[in-house]
Amino acid sequence: MKQSVSTPKKKKIKIQILEDDQLFLDLFSEKAKNSDEIDLQAMYDNPEECLQWLNALTPDLLIIDIKLLPQKDDDTGLTFCEEVHRKYPYLKIMMLSHYGEYTYVKHSFEKGAHGYVWKNISSFAKTVEAIRSVMDGDKISPIDLSTPPPPPEKKYGLTPRQLQILRMLCEGKTQRNISIILNRAPETIKSHVENMKRAVGVNNTASLTSKAASEGWV
Repeated sequence: MKQSVSTPKKKKIKIQILEDDQLFLDLFSEKAKNSDEIDLQAMYDNPEECLQWLNALTPDLLIIDIKLLPQKDDDTGLTFCEEVHRKYPYLKIMMLSHYGEYTYVKHSFEKGAHGYVWKNISSFAKTVEAIRSVMDGDKISPIDLSTPPPPPEKKYGLTPRQLQILRMLCEGKTQRNISIILNRAPETIKSHVENMKRAVGVNNTASLTSKAASEGWV
């Protein structure tokens, strides 16, 4: 008589997610229900609640959205990643983001993350694959961190004066403030800003300063 040998059931990876986009959480949760590889223990929309339950539920991996809004600190996700890594060094951490700039990814690993994936619910299978790889000890990154991007003066042809103005904009100074500080006509400052937007390929000053901050120009 031939006996069948049953294959041991694969243990699911226990994960939790910190994400403030409710629609994304709902979609992620729905897909996780049908997964035979991950066990979604909990979902949070704020760091305080997440930290409160981490110790009690003991997940294998925590997913953190790099941008948590509305928060005063634009790098709340990175700050929280560092805190979790310090308190729970055994816990695997994977960052989730729409942003794939070199600086964001590099800083994530410096803060203790083990993986970094795109925030795209349509590629749920790839996210699960990344989770599995991180649990196996791999470092998952969407970009090559061995080659830093060229500085903005080379990449976009920005001048030292334009970078000086850009830093001031990132500090929250208005174009009028900058014109006074640099003793230049407001029209001159405006011209520099317009030229920078054109060179970088953005339509407004907010996008310009956001790109500068995310890519580490300032």
